[in-house]
Amino acid sequence: PVHLTGQHHPRGDEEKNLPAELTLRGRWGGLKLELDGNKHALGDLGRARLRAHLTSAKIESTIAALGVNLPFSGPLLLAATMEPGSRIKLHGKVNGIEANAAVTAGKRVLAFDGKLAPLDRLGKLFELRSLPPQPLVFSGEAVPRAKVIKLRDIALLLGDNRFSIDGELSRTQKPSKLKFAASGKSLAQLSNKLPELVYESTGEVSLDTGNFSIDKLRANFGDSDLTGSLEVQRRKPVMLRAGLQSTLLDLTPFQAAKAGASDGAKVSSGDNSGGYILSDEPLPLDALDGIEANVEVRIKKLLSQQGPWNKVELDADLQGGDLGAQLSFQGARGGRSANSIHLDTSASPPALELEMHARELRFNLAGGKGDVTDIPPTDMTVRLVSRGDSLHKLAATANGEIIISQGAGRLPGGGGRQQVGHR
Repeated sequence: PVHLTGQHHPRGDEEKNLPAELTLRGRWGGLKLELDGNKHALGDLGRARLRAHLTSAKIESTIAALGVNLPFSGPLLLAATMEPGSRIKLHGKVNGIEANAAVTAGKRVLAFDGKLAPLDRLGKLFELRSLPPQPLVFSGEAVPRAKVIKLRDIALLLGDNRFSIDGELSRTQKPSKLKFAASGKSLAQLSNKLPELVYESTGEVSLDTGNFSIDKLRANFGDSDLTGSLEVQRRKPVMLRAGLQSTLLDLTPFQAAKAGASDGAKVSSGDNSGGYILSDEPLPLDALDGIEANVEVRIKKLLSQQGPWNKVELDADLQGGDLGAQLSFQGARGGRSANSIHLDTSASPPALELEMHARELRFNLAGGKGDVTDIPPTDMTVRLVSRGDSLHKLAATANGEIIISQGAGRLPGGGGRQQVGHR
């Protein structure tokens, strides 16, 4: 049952310019509402006052009564206050998470600012366990118009990191246009799975009910750079087009950060392999049927723990569940590789064709530091055809040839360096 009691004096003293008064108390289970305030008798909202408090000793019981699934528990406090000058203050607290915000309504501008803290505790409620503990601070201005809402100086601050947005949100069928910029002293402040790298990024976003695109994308992190564009059509069939370029892309800091973040992680004891080394769980190949994609990637120099690669070129195309991709790159001292994959998910069972050709490539499989010229050069030819809807079935039905030959070189051993001869 809902319990409500209150008083309302609709007419104030117009001669003395006194406001009308309002008092309301409400209860629904463990949820309690208190509302007190006034509205000026002459309709001057700039002089109105209002205070609202919503509290609960156990918010989980209210959530259960509503039949919704939210991860909040314990005491809840939500407070709102309207002050003279058309300023509204908001305050909320639950699960040790506290949020504060203020909105000021001018003649044609809504200015707002606030803080949410700590961000890591909020992330854990939604299974996001790599967010930082710093507070998230936000501010900006919104200018409502008949056809658009103009956004000015929208800023999100997280430690030494800043994310800003300017542009227009469309109120018609025309797309919204936004410009964004992000920068910070360290990516690691955003997530403990990211490395300690200075970064900066800018771009232009266009979005409507069915499409999303990023143009003029520019990103720098450490010595790496990335430019390009991305377009997504969310209507069926879903379409993805991407073109990315880089003069230098260094993945080694990200590989090291990922390895460090995984130290001490718990390994699931569940076994979905069906008793096989490769899992017999069906792959989500049906999802490819409703997607059309075209991806083009060009990287002049790619650094990873497995070796430096030059002139990396990736072209991938997906149409009606038919995926085709070609990858080529050059290694140190003249090595090169050309590879292709074709996956037809419309076939029953799905059919896979794989070809890999490498000449004089030096793979640093040990992942350690050292002279790349010491790594044995490798020639490799792989031609495989296979059918199946799981990794196990694709491996079990594979047919073709794999030829690998390796030259002389040196690999790090437990007690120093180990000579590797021809074979």
